[in-house]
Amino acid sequence: MKLFGGPKSTDMMLYVTFDTTTDALSFKAHATSCGLEGKLGMTPRTLSADCGMAWAEPERNEQLLVEAFREEGEGCHGPHRV
Repeated sequence: MKLFGGPKSTDMMLYVTFDTTTDALSFKAHATSCGLEGKLGMTPRTLSADCGMAWAEPERNEQLLVEAFREEGEGCHGPHRV
């Protein structure tokens, strides 16, 4: 699945979902500063998020994503493998 012109369609994606839009935007700023290459977009249909937004990151960056999630995990859920 290609997401907003981001990762190649062959990449397995990891998703972080959020309680609020504020949580999503906060995580986006933190993830970008941590060097993650993912994108903030709509939550896939197979997942659920209160605000409808999710951070999508290629699976190859799983360790970086887990570290960012632990640092900025308030209001965040995941990572979910889709």
